[in-house]
Order: sequence, then structure tokens, then C-alpha cells
Amino acid sequence: ELTEADDGRVRVDMAAGDGVEAAARRARHAAFREAMQAGDIIALAHHRDDQAETFLLQALRGAGAAGLAAMPRAIEREGLRWLRPWLARPRAEIEAYVAVHRIAHVDDDSNADPRHARNRLRLQVMPALREAFPQAPLALADAAARAQDAAECLDALADLDLDAVRDPDGLALQAAALAALSPARRRNLLRCWLAGQGLAVRASWLERLAVELPQADSGAVWPLDA
Repeated sequence: ELTEADDGRVRVDMAAGDGVEAAARRARHAAFREAMQAGDIIALAHHRDDQAETFLLQALRGAGAAGLAAMPRAIEREGLRWLRPWLARPRAEIEAYVAVHRIAHVDDDSNADPRHARNRLRLQVMPALREAFPQAPLALADAAARAQDAAECLDALADLDLDAVRDPDGLALQAAALAALSPARRRNLLRCWLAGQGLAVRASWLERLAVELPQADSGAVWPLDA
């Protein structure tokens, strides 16, 4: 839960279990939504090094293609268009431009706090990785771009498979048609469908669903509006 105190600062209820970083992200997005109007554009300052960090963080969390795709260059959310125009630029290039043109900016001191996962990665892991592999940030950002392509293809495949396994009235999944899919396509279909319902499930649960649903006795095994 996020609340705003009299001094304008955002208070984070840690009992929600999301952690400071996730809660702070929600607070930022809520502030943007309140300040902007439908159709407005928000330009974010994420750069290539941020993209590389996001790819690594998602990989360490065991993410699939959607997570490894990291941050999109452009996305529409709740009537606002979010752009990241510097996503292909390295941080050093942006810092050099700021220094040359003496552009006023604000440094968030929380970025130096190693208690946060991204900061530990940025401050401790990335310097060692760059020393061993100088092209690491570029390679990781390129890998994120390939994952974005893969995630888009997987979503399109899930849409095709969902059309094939719906029962005739479109309200449930057919066990026989679901069983005819390969395990990987079955998991992909269920993941995309559940995401469309606003549900995110653990990989272990998804695996269990993919195994058990095709074994159901009924031809139509699960309401699509569950």
C-alpha cells in the first residue's frame, strides 16, 4: 500500500510484500498518471546500461522470454505513451553530453544503496563484467532485443493455439485439443492466457497445470472467464 504524507513523500507499506523497488515503481507510475492526460507522452531516461542490468536481473530470477525482453522502447499503458529514446545509448555517452553542456540534473542518492538488487548488480557485478568482457552491456542489450522478438512470436503462437483449443461456444478449453499440443506450446498457451486474466503464476504451478488439465475427464476443462 502507498500513502502520501503531508510533506509530499511517499510512504511504502512493506507488509504488502513487494519490496521497496516495486512499490516505488508503482508510486512513480501513479504520480505520472495523476499529472498527465490521456494521449500524453512520457519520455523516460533509461539507457543501454539499464537495459543490460534489467536483462541480467530477469535472468537471475529465472524469467522466460517476456522477462528477458527487459524494457520496451515504446509502450502504451492506461492511455499514456511511454517512450525510452535513449535505450540504445550507453550511460557514459549521456553523462559526457550532460557535462559538456552543463545540464542541471538530480542524482538520486538511493542509487548508491547496495541493499537493492539492481544497485548491487550495478555497483559490484557490472564493473567486473565490463573488465572481463568490455562489450558486455551491448551484448546483453542485444540479447534483450532478441528476447523481445521471441516473446512477440510466442504471444502470437499462443493466440493461434488458444483459438484451436477453445470449445465451440468459446467459454472453455477442450482437454483433447490441449493434450494434442506439445508440452512447451501447452505451457506457453496457459502462460499467455493467465497473463491476459491478470494472473502471474509460478513456473512450477504452470507446469502442473500443463500436465493435469489435458487429463481432465470433461472435453471442456476450464472456463475462459475464470
